[in-house]
Amino acid sequence: MLSYKLLNIEKIDDMLFLQKIVVFNLKDSNYFRPSTKDMLIKFIKNGYVLGAFYRDELVAYRIIYFPRKDKESLGLDLGIKQNQLEYIMHLETTIVHPKFRHRKLQIDLTNEILKYIDTKDKIICTTCYPYNYPSLSNLFRLGLSINIIKEKYDDRLRFILTNREYKIGGEKVYKCDCQNIEKIKEFLNSGYIGIKAEFSKSKNEFYIVFKQGVFVDE
Repeated sequence: MLSYKLLNIEKIDDMLFLQKIVVFNLKDSNYFRPSTKDMLIKFIKNGYVLGAFYRDELVAYRIIYFPRKDKESLGLDLGIKQNQLEYIMHLETTIVHPKFRHRKLQIDLTNEILKYIDTKDKIICTTCYPYNYPSLSNLFRLGLSINIIKEKYDDRLRFILTNREYKIGGEKVYKCDCQNIEKIKEFLNSGYIGIKAEFSKSKNEFYIVFKQGVFVDE
């Protein structure tokens, strides 16, 4: 049975230790950008960090950050108007100990941490490695859509997703292999939005589902 509680600066060493375990077990370093101690302090002071504990051991945590005028605000990537940047909210890192994966902790931690936050009028943003099917699927379940693909964080390729309200501009649905980055860029640059990920067991690969969309706030 896991318990949840908000973390403060006193727990940073535990967070860094758990992060070290996760990084050590990564097969592809592009999946994850590790946070420095200074970054974690910034996140805690300007957001929330919720930890999951098993027998008093930190086994997972989720970070939410309010970037405001931070130059790394994803609102700048999305072309959000200056007077709306204060409403940007980042779903930052979710760290899960390898032994506690496949328990939907990313979803559970997000749902739990959002209980502390008034999300009304918030523009929720996050990034995801294009080949990370589990995280991408979870983000779609949370109501986010793919808006942009670009290099971020030391030239790591990332989708940028948000909860921005959009209207479907057409009935056609297109599927694109997640490996076909150039085609994905073509869709996103042509007024399409990624709305779902579908996994093919027979081919052991997944596809991004695109629909034409127009953002209500534009």
